[in-house]
Amino acid sequence: MMNRLVPVMLLTVSLSGCQLQQTIQETSDQLLCSIQPEQMDNWIKLEWNYRQADAPDKQAIEALLREQEDNIGLALLLSQPESSVNQLQQSLELYKSLEINYSALCDSERYLALREQQSASMLTLKQTLNSKDSDTRKLQQERETLQQQIDALTDIERDISIQKDGEEK
Repeated sequence: MMNRLVPVMLLTVSLSGCQLQQTIQETSDQLLCSIQPEQMDNWIKLEWNYRQADAPDKQAIEALLREQEDNIGLALLLSQPESSVNQLQQSLELYKSLEINYSALCDSERYLALREQQSASMLTLKQTLNSKDSDTRKLQQERETLQQQIDALTDIERDISIQKDGEEK
């Protein structure tokens, strides 16, 4: 009986050793991360509250983060889909100022790297749309100018026609 128990115990110990090694590896990877998951969790909760807030509360939250020099939190809040071009530019500057070694092993750092990329994409899109809006406004102004010229020409044609009809009579 003891002879059968020894291989089972060895197998159990070796399997638990693999799990222990994996746990140690995951823990050491997290220790190398500059941002711990708990910190990121707090920023995500702050971001959720920010999205639910009205404009004065948003400004108060932003002011508090500026006062606390919480660049990560502020970068996250300024990089919302509804953010202005100016806010997106500020968020990108904040992301660039962070001294974080983005690592594929660190979920929080990967999240920030993706948010920075998303902010850059949103900024490009908003700038393109603003440019298109400007182009559209210019085209509308040109159209209005042309319409005024057409109306003036129509009036002249009408006057010529009336004058011609008067001379023929």
